[in-house]
Amino acid sequence: MMASEDQADRRAWAEAGDNDVKVRELVAANDHKRATRVRQLLELIRNPAAANIGLDGSRALWLVTQHSDLDLMLLVLKLFRHTYYRRRQNIFYQGIPYLSDRTRIIQGYKQRYGTQYFVGDDNQSHRFPVTNPQLLKQRRLSFGLCVRGECGRG
Repeated sequence: MMASEDQADRRAWAEAGDNDVKVRELVAANDHKRATRVRQLLELIRNPAAANIGLDGSRALWLVTQHSDLDLMLLVLKLFRHTYYRRRQNIFYQGIPYLSDRTRIIQGYKQRYGTQYFVGDDNQSHRFPVTNPQLLKQRRLSFGLCVRGECGRG
């Protein structure tokens, strides 16, 4: 339910445009409420592993966390990585690169997996800078992500 609410907010924002302050404020307030619910859930379950909330639950928690504050993103990233290294199939591991890149960009670092984009002054989508781009394909494939040109936007 949180994931579908999150995506409905993203669609509303996209339809309204960035200049609609009311929609931006509503989405920000909803993101904050969902982040609070994620924190409450993590207090109960301790680990967002599929064994605790199902793989769909793990994916939903990841999705909602992407639109939260940096502290929560880093906590969830740590929990996802811990579970991934113990038992890869017990977590929505494909979300790790996205959350890793997002937190790195927020902190002022280059991304590792090339998952984050921005719209430039030319109204085109551009990938944020990547650290060691010669290793990008290898890093992406290690998490089962597409490589640019092989599927979608990549």
